[in-house]
Amino acid sequence: APADVETALAAAIDTIPQAVAMMDDPAGRIQSDRPVLDATMAALGATGHGFLAFPQGLNAAEQTARRMGVPGTTFFRLLDDEDQRATVISRFLGRAAFDAVQTGSVIVAGRSRPDTVTGLFSWALASRAEGVALAPVSAVLQSLPE
Repeated sequence: APADVETALAAAIDTIPQAVAMMDDPAGRIQSDRPVLDATMAALGATGHGFLAFPQGLNAAEQTARRMGVPGTTFFRLLDDEDQRATVISRFLGRAAFDAVQTGSVIVAGRSRPDTVTGLFSWALASRAEGVALAPVSAVLQSLPE
């Protein structure tokens, strides 16, 4: 509920004080609930944390974050949302790298599954990462226009 957001965020920050952002789940539970989204952005604005959302509809979370002065963006994609094999994940990373060169940055997410890790290493070692710098999400959030 919107009234619970501030308390929940404070508890999360106490648990993980080094966190730089909050990430919505792939189903977009925060993004799809406007009152909760607004309360979340207000709380994040007060703490200075960013917000990451998965693509959903018109990407309301990214728009709301921008409007409320919160560094926030939408993931390019979740690499292994359907338990993809390493070869597919490597192909997704190639597409993400192409878009990063075109737009300046993209953020991808993946779980620590063997195929995800193998796909990442395979992509990086195959020289497909030329012109792309792997960076922490904090660097991307800091580079976002205000």
